[in-house]
Amino acid sequence: MVSVLHLFLWVPSSWLSERAEMMCKARAGAVAAILCMGLMAWTTLAASAQTTQAPSAQTGKPPSAQTGKPPSGQTGKPPSAQTTKAPVAPKVVRQDFEAWALQCNEPEKPGPRPRDCLLFQRLADKQSNRTVVMWTVQPGEKSAFISVIQAPQPIYLPAGLRLLIDGKDSYTVPFLSCGAERCEARFPMQPEVVDALLKAKSLGMAYRSLDNRDFSVPISLNGFAQGYAALTAGKAR
Repeated sequence: MVSVLHLFLWVPSSWLSERAEMMCKARAGAVAAILCMGLMAWTTLAASAQTTQAPSAQTGKPPSAQTGKPPSGQTGKPPSAQTTKAPVAPKVVRQDFEAWALQCNEPEKPGPRPRDCLLFQRLADKQSNRTVVMWTVQPGEKSAFISVIQAPQPIYLPAGLRLLIDGKDSYTVPFLSCGAERCEARFPMQPEVVDALLKAKSLGMAYRSLDNRDFSVPISLNGFAQGYAALTAGKAR
């Protein structure tokens, strides 16, 4: 059943108000006054119900999504990799002097920096080409040049390395360090040593093994004088 209020809601509020006012003026007495007041209250309620609007519906649009753009100033791209240039290897120049060879590392740019040079003779096994003896003349720290001689293991270190100039034991040099395959002896190229080598007709080196056997290895002097002169001349150091 439809209530009285719902019926009033279907009637325009202005018409209800006019009819209530006419009825209140036409009737008199206490009962009429009470009825008049009730009717006016119903008309007020109906008018309020008609003018009241429902709250506006939400548009249903979601909050604006973030664009995903990076903050200003950032491109979003990973930083470019550094193009680090690899160091340029120095140019290696080799010049042969018969049994000896002069090898120099040329500087990258011309200037006062001297070349790094060394004079060497390498004796290798004929079958395996493995280095057996290496004699190198190179720049030293305290003296102008030093000789570095590598002899094969096993070596009896206390006996040292003996230099045989023209078949005679001329100098004995101690071994300073050893590796798995060779031991190394060093000595400064003093003027008397250089003079003896330049004048010698034959050269050799001798050492003793752990089983108390002596080994002698001949060293060719062919080209030594020319190679040593090239090593010490000009900008070579």
